[in-house]
Amino acid sequence: MNTVGIIAEYNPFHKGHAYQIQKARELSGADYVVAVMSPDFVQRGSVALADKWTRTGMALLGGADLVLELPVCYACASAEYFAEGGVAILNALNVIDGLSFGCEAGTLEFLSGAAHFFALPREEEPALYRTFLQNRLKMGHSFPQARMEAYLDFRSTEESCAGPCAPDESCRDTARLAAQLSQPNNILAVEYLKAIEQLHSPLRPVPIRRIGEGYHGKAAVCDSDTPDSDAHASAASYFADSESSSSFVSATTIRRLIREGHTDKLQGLLPDSSCSLLQKASEHDALLFDDALGQMLQLRLVELGCQERYGGTPLTDYLDVTPDLANRIRNCLDEYKSFDQFVTLIKTRQMTEARVRRALLHILLNIRTSDAAHVRTERPVLYARILGFRKSAQPLIRKIRKDASVPVISDLPAALRLPAFYVPSGALDTEDKADAASRRAMLLQTVYSSRIRSLAVQNQTGRLPVSEYRRQPVIL
Repeated sequence: MNTVGIIAEYNPFHKGHAYQIQKARELSGADYVVAVMSPDFVQRGSVALADKWTRTGMALLGGADLVLELPVCYACASAEYFAEGGVAILNALNVIDGLSFGCEAGTLEFLSGAAHFFALPREEEPALYRTFLQNRLKMGHSFPQARMEAYLDFRSTEESCAGPCAPDESCRDTARLAAQLSQPNNILAVEYLKAIEQLHSPLRPVPIRRIGEGYHGKAAVCDSDTPDSDAHASAASYFADSESSSSFVSATTIRRLIREGHTDKLQGLLPDSSCSLLQKASEHDALLFDDALGQMLQLRLVELGCQERYGGTPLTDYLDVTPDLANRIRNCLDEYKSFDQFVTLIKTRQMTEARVRRALLHILLNIRTSDAAHVRTERPVLYARILGFRKSAQPLIRKIRKDASVPVISDLPAALRLPAFYVPSGALDTEDKADAASRRAMLLQTVYSSRIRSLAVQNQTGRLPVSEYRRQPVIL
């Protein structure tokens, strides 16, 4: 039984995603394709266009055999932790042979070295690199940007010292490396490779060359929507310029088409099954954009501001909220008009738009820095939740349930009664108790995030979606 994994958002599932599944199966010789998918919120700090159940159906109809849920604390994190969470789930199943991901060149020539370098423990990082990193940070660059530029500085310096015949070639290599590491999916590919190394995972990388339009509407196919910002050009005007060149467009362009009311342009860009499911969700007014969270976020910020004055939880307790960002939130709160407007208002050169979005989402979803600290490095994910599967994948599911090193769940109420998730009052402090508490907290945090999305849908439609506790996996 050969199985390949994919970590994705499918926001929404488009033809590029179907192509990736097809190529992953072909290149790896896999009998099954397992997708680890973000729940109702995604990595750039946004609410998912369609709920996770709709997107699970899209993935299964698009070729996946099994869809698992990525806990929200990883789904809404930086590319580093997004990758770590997905790799950890696949690794814990103990049946996955490979990990497929998109990259611009379809080769790991330049990426493996960067991944190995970034996987080094802090105490083993070269002093020269640390100097370059501190210099870049002092220049006001965000940490991901500073880290990448410091690595390039270090590589350039090291190669220029390699010998008298090296300079021209080293400059070309550094330039090629810089070009590769500036591409969004290559950045994520480096994080996947790094996570595989840090977790000592046997997963074999299965890179797939991107084709068609890129995330920003310029060139290629995305396996996961992880770059830091959307392009701001009109999707309709871009589409008019590129309609004849490729039907593989990014999820960003598709979301913009929907937001701008150009749903007639979607035919041909999405698989028929995705079109049908999106149309059904649209008819029920259940497609969401970030401003649907606006009033809830504003109320949450006002509430926390009042509590802070009387010794309540400070904003800086929430993941990714720095003292500077907390001050900007407090100082600009009276100017709050909408989610998107507030992000634009408080972002800075040092704090990217995606980082601000994630920080605000962590406040809304009650994700704190201490929550991340509870997760042990050697076991970053403590369960695997099935969102949907094909009936033909039942042999795979039986093997996963038998071999996985973490609980594999599908029925939420039943799972919360399992010893692995239940912490009896008065129980002795043990490693099992700590694991059960962390496992339960991680699961309920993700359930809570889905409740927030459901409330946003209710605010938009007047109808509350089916409760998470009554949902069963999507089965085809």
